[in-house]
Amino acid sequence: MANRHFSYPQLEALWIRAGGPRRMAPVMAAIGEVESHGDSAPTPGKTGNNPATATGLPGAIGVWQEEWPLYENALPGLTSPDQLLDPLTNARLAVKLAGNDPSTMPGHPVYDNWIQWEGDISGQPAYLHYLSPGARPAPGPAGSPGSGADSVSFGGLALIAVFVLAGAAAAVIGTARAARSTRGQTA
Repeated sequence: MANRHFSYPQLEALWIRAGGPRRMAPVMAAIGEVESHGDSAPTPGKTGNNPATATGLPGAIGVWQEEWPLYENALPGLTSPDQLLDPLTNARLAVKLAGNDPSTMPGHPVYDNWIQWEGDISGQPAYLHYLSPGARPAPGPAGSPGSGADSVSFGGLALIAVFVLAGAAAAVIGTARAARSTRGQTA
């Protein structure tokens, strides 16, 4: 399976074959498109196939552009950068680095390992341009891209209700205390 080009659907299938959760396949396929255009072949004369690495390490390698030697031994038996040129090995490392966390928000593995490093000229995450029609990134905080802020969940409504009730209770207690203290002053 080494040195080939993968289409978006093939990247989704590769992700799933490597043990990645199906719900993450669209986003991770889009990230594979951004990182390498689905190409697992190395750039001539480089360890990896990304000619300008962000870290200055010998190279970002394979479809998901994992840095070597940063991830040396991250998988059992992963001891050579050439092993990351195998698309299935590269996908298995991507699955491990994603940590089974579908969120695309800062502080989560998919963002921290890939999205923060790739953007388009408008400042939007580049992977959004590659998502298949109908695919959506995993929810994040309300109001953020891919947050699903256009839909309200029952849990979100329940949390709002708790805050409203707590505020109302504090107001009632405050009013009662104020009434008691003024009653004590007039007597």
